[in-house]
Amino acid sequence: MKISTFLRSLLLGVLLGVFQPAAAELDRIRIGRIAYSAPDQVLINHHPLILYLGEQLGVPVEILLFRSYETIYQNLIRGKLELAWVGTAFYAGLSDPQFLPIVSPLWYGNKSYRGQVLVHANSSYYKIEDLPGAKMAFVGKSSSSGYFFPLLLLKEHGVELNDFDEFAFLEKHDAVVYAVLTKQFDAGATYEGILDLKRFINHKARFRVLDSTVDIPNEPILASPKLAEDLTNAISSAFIEANSAGVLKRLKNLNGFRKVSKSTYQTVHEIVRNAE
Repeated sequence: MKISTFLRSLLLGVLLGVFQPAAAELDRIRIGRIAYSAPDQVLINHHPLILYLGEQLGVPVEILLFRSYETIYQNLIRGKLELAWVGTAFYAGLSDPQFLPIVSPLWYGNKSYRGQVLVHANSSYYKIEDLPGAKMAFVGKSSSSGYFFPLLLLKEHGVELNDFDEFAFLEKHDAVVYAVLTKQFDAGATYEGILDLKRFINHKARFRVLDSTVDIPNEPILASPKLAEDLTNAISSAFIEANSAGVLKRLKNLNGFRKVSKSTYQTVHEIVRNAE
C-alpha cells in the first residue's frame, strides 16, 4: 500500500470514528478543535483518542478542525458540533456562555499553566519595563498564554500595545519562539514550558524570560446542552479514563483529563471582565 493511500485511509478513519449502534438518538459526535499544527498531523495525533471515544460511547466520533475559537463556538451554537475544545481566555470572555465545560486536559499532568514574555538572551531587554519601543510578537487575540494574559502582565508593568514600535500576531506559539530566536522580533508571548520541547531545548540558553503570568486553568471542552445528560456523563467519563486506556501517547505532554465546571473558570472570568 502506498503511503498516500495509507494516510487517506487513516484520516478517513479519524473522521468517521468507529461505527457501532448509536448512543441515544445521535448518529455521531463531532468535536471542534483548533488546527494548532499541520492539519494532517493533528488528525493523526488524535486518531487513537477518537477511535477510543467511539468505542466507549457506541457512536461514531469525528474531530473537525478550525482556524479560530470563534468559528468553533459558532458551529456549536448552530448545532454543527456536539463538543468544542476552546481556549480558556476565549471561554472566560463569553458574556453569556450557552454551553458549559465538562472536562479539561492535564498538560504535563497539571491543571493549569502560565504564559510568559521572552526575549533573546543577548538583547538589551531585562525587564518588562524595558520593552517600550520594541517589536513584540503574540500568537493570536484568542490565545490565553500567547496574548490575553501576557497583555495583562504588560499592563501591570505600565506597558501598553501602543508603546511598541511594532506588534504582530503570528498564529502559532512555535512561530513566536522562532521569531525571537532569529531576532525578527525583540520579544514574544508564549506558554511557559515551550522552550523545554525537543525542537527548542538545545536553544533554551539563547532566550531570557522576563516574567510569567498568573496561573491559567487549562482549556475547557464544552458540551452542547442538547446532549442527553447520561450521554454527557458518559463522554466525561470516557475522556477521564482515556489515559489509563493508553490512547494519549500521540498527544505529547497530555497526561489525561479531569472533570471541570463553570466554577473552575470563575476567577478567570472575573479577570477578563475586569480587564474589559
